Amino acid sequence: MWRYEPMSVEEEEIFRGRYDGFPDMRITYPLVVVRPFPRRANFTIPYGSGEGYRDEDPFLLHPQFATVDLIPYDDLQYALLLPSILRWCSNVLTVMSLRNQLLVGTPVTQVPLELLTTATTAPVAQELTHYQRLETLGDTVLKFLASLQLFAQYPLWHEGYLARRKDHAVSNARLAREAVDKHLYRWIIRDRFVPRKWKPSYVRDSIPSNPPEGQSIEQGKEPIPIEEENEVATEPRDQLKRKKKKNQQLSTKVLADVVEALIGAAYEHQGFDLAVDCAAFFGMGLTWKKVPERITDILARSEPLDEPPAQLHLVEHLLNYTFTRKELLVEALTHASYHGEDAAMSYERLEFLGDCALDMVVTDYLYHAEGKQYSPGHMHMRKESLVNSHFLAFICLRTSTISEATNAFWTPNGGTATTTEHQRIHLYQCMMHSSHRVLEDQHIAFSRFEKNGAVIEQALLHATMYPWAALTSLQAPKFLSDMLESLLGAVYLDSEGNLDAVRNVMRTLGIMEVMEHIVKSDMDVQHPVSRLAIWADQQEPKHKIRYLTEKKDGNVSCAVIVDEVEVIRVTEKYHSRASQEEVRFAAAEQALHTFSVLEDEEGSFIPGMDLPDIVNPLLYAMDISYDMCPYESDRTSMPLTTIYTSSCAFLRPPVTPNLRFCAIKVFTRSP
Repeated sequence: MWRYEPMSVEEEEIFRGRYDGFPDMRITYPLVVVRPFPRRANFTIPYGSGEGYRDEDPFLLHPQFATVDLIPYDDLQYALLLPSILRWCSNVLTVMSLRNQLLVGTPVTQVPLELLTTATTAPVAQELTHYQRLETLGDTVLKFLASLQLFAQYPLWHEGYLARRKDHAVSNARLAREAVDKHLYRWIIRDRFVPRKWKPSYVRDSIPSNPPEGQSIEQGKEPIPIEEENEVATEPRDQLKRKKKKNQQLSTKVLADVVEALIGAAYEHQGFDLAVDCAAFFGMGLTWKKVPERITDILARSEPLDEPPAQLHLVEHLLNYTFTRKELLVEALTHASYHGEDAAMSYERLEFLGDCALDMVVTDYLYHAEGKQYSPGHMHMRKESLVNSHFLAFICLRTSTISEATNAFWTPNGGTATTTEHQRIHLYQCMMHSSHRVLEDQHIAFSRFEKNGAVIEQALLHATMYPWAALTSLQAPKFLSDMLESLLGAVYLDSEGNLDAVRNVMRTLGIMEVMEHIVKSDMDVQHPVSRLAIWADQQEPKHKIRYLTEKKDGNVSCAVIVDEVEVIRVTEKYHSRASQEEVRFAAAEQALHTFSVLEDEEGSFIPGMDLPDIVNPLLYAMDISYDMCPYESDRTSMPLTTIYTSSCAFLRPPVTPNLRFCAIKVFTRSP
């Protein structure tokens, strides 16, 4: 469009600024009125909330310095939208080809295109959705189903053999091998859509059915095409570019992730039955049967007890679940050391199955948490806070009930009389064992629970940070968490594969309550050691943190050393190797508090105080100015011990270690 009216002073100033490289330009009318082409080019991703289409403001151009192409407006719109439309069609056709060629004749074709598209889209493609969340879900589903298949197929294998065989079956290398055998790589969407550099794909550019020479599958993370050094030095750049395009490499992790994502998509659509069909399609060296069939095989081998122990009703009361097959409950409570007349197989096999069932329930809850859409990393952190051995041992120690016992005794006057006693029975006391070491470990762990249990429970249900150090301070033996997992495995089998029964038991034990609080309150569940490392990496300049653990005179201590300066030291009595982990966690947590690396009630990050903010008041209180500080090595200075002693006179711990660290940083830095 043309403009014939003269410009205002402001418009003329802007106009001349656009042509400041032409000082002799004369303004003649009419001028060309133009509007910038829309900046947005990728229309496959919708606008977020608060965003929308916005017309750019028009501006003026001089006809003498402008070129006009007479292109219809509709054609411009088509050209703008066509790359995104073709990209969407390409993705859909790729997934339809996967379903109609690779998956044809299998029940997996029932999975909707939307889920299949997500499952086959790599994150590197930068599409709206990708497979990472489905891969996390599918990984847990695959491990759960593989564990159940092996548990049923090998009734005489102990937990070690089962775990080893499962790990081999679901390893990335095995999954990638199965994917290559099925030519799954042909349908993985991994090319990035760049609309501004887009050009149409022609028939000659289509990917062949088999990998061409030079294309390989490598184990590990996203690989980089490899060229020989002499080729880089002698061949022209354009030949190197063509060679890079030819040497397309795909990592085993991407292939394995897509297989797991497909299993996750099948589970998401129709549950375990379709997930088993998808897993059976890839094989993985296992004999696959549906879950009800495997449960039937397992239960057919169980032998009913002639006289179940009378104490079993206490455990059923604690779990709020009545077992139909009491022999499963006896097995779940039997330690390997037990030598009684009613001795059964120990709980190790059920613990193997219960561990997978627990992971399945927790991962499924986190994946479907309303309004969260957790990334795989956040799901992993929250899952670890709920399935770690410290937390499960705490649940085992905390779970208890009141038992009434009637005792009869003889009195000289009245003859026989009875008294009723009330006794609190804890779940851990129901374990059947024949080891004095186990009994001693139980007593020691429970004594620590009596000391810290109330604090831990308060933190789990009301605090904003997960009590890693407090849970570790229990130093609970592993058989406590194993026993709890074996009980969950027994419930799963006795209920004939009903995970809802496992969820109900977890709710009775309080696990579901903690999980719901973690999700709803956005509890900070990050490990203190990891959080301290992240804080150190975010500082300017970055700090180097290491931990020094020492055992001496029956004690174990851990020091947090920042830039070769000890800032925190925690010392505790040494009981076992768990004591070393306890003091390490405690030292990391104290360092977090010292450096103020916390989160406020709204969850926003509160960084540590800057060094001058802390050191200035210290120097002022000691009547020392920065001019007096020995920044240079050849400058005489007050001994650091004198400064530190003076600071301790008016500062209370735990601020003192932080100030000591800051003082050292000030007096050793360059001017």
